[in-house]
This record gives sequence, C-alpha cells and structure tokens, in this order.
Amino acid sequence: PSDCDTMSANLHIPLTCGTINNFSACVPMIPDFISCGSTAECFGDLTCEGVAGKGVCTKRCTTSADCANDPALGSTFGCSAANVCTPKSASGNAAVMADECLSGQILNGRCVSPTGWACTDNTQCANGQCDLIPLTDPKFGRCR
Repeated sequence: PSDCDTMSANLHIPLTCGTINNFSACVPMIPDFISCGSTAECFGDLTCEGVAGKGVCTKRCTTSADCANDPALGSTFGCSAANVCTPKSASGNAAVMADECLSGQILNGRCVSPTGWACTDNTQCANGQCDLIPLTDPKFGRCR
C-alpha cells in the first residue's frame, strides 16, 4: 500500500506517490505517465513496467485488444513490440505500423489522419492536404 491510499479512498480517485517541483505528493494515476517503483503503486490490474526507477503503470500484452479492453487504458493504447501497452501516436509522429496510430493509418512511416480530422500541417493528413482555418492562433484546420 502507498502513503496515498487513505486520501485515494476518501476522494474515490486512484492516487499514487509522485514528485511535483521536487516535493513528494499524491497524484492521480495516469497510465504510462506517472512513474512507479513497484506494481503496488499502480491501479487495478496495471503493473509497473520498465527500467528500475523509471517504470510506468501499464499492462503486459500480446495484442492491442488486451490494452483497448482494459478500462484503465482503453482504445488510445496499443500493444508495442516490447509487449507492453503504450499510448498510440498522434498524426505526424513516426510509427512502424498503423496500429501504433490514433487514426489507425500510416503513410511513409508516419501516422496520418483521414478526411475531417484535426490537423496543423499537410504532413498530418493521409491525402497531404490540411485546410487551415483563417486567423486561428495557434494554426488549426481539418484534413481535406
């Protein structure tokens, strides 16, 4: 049990020990974001995975369905080559396979978005056409 268990029970929010501006604090458990030292610090069936001292709460997997079907992770996580659930990538980010992308689409080793999805650059769109909305700051548009 962590030092945050009592507060977590009272707030009805899963919390773990974390560091904020060099101070120890109870922080919400966000899978694959909050570091952990042991599985006891993770919520539900998540486990502490990664290099000692730099682990994150996630889950071991064999398919992306293992990640998507876990209520703590959901469809925005996929099964990596290392057999752990990791967040899927946004359009424009490098990927090896389409399943690593939020859109489920890949082109030339980068995640891309279909027509109608949000974009900020042509490279984020499957058809290479991002229609930017005039006068938006930061720039923003939709894939044509």
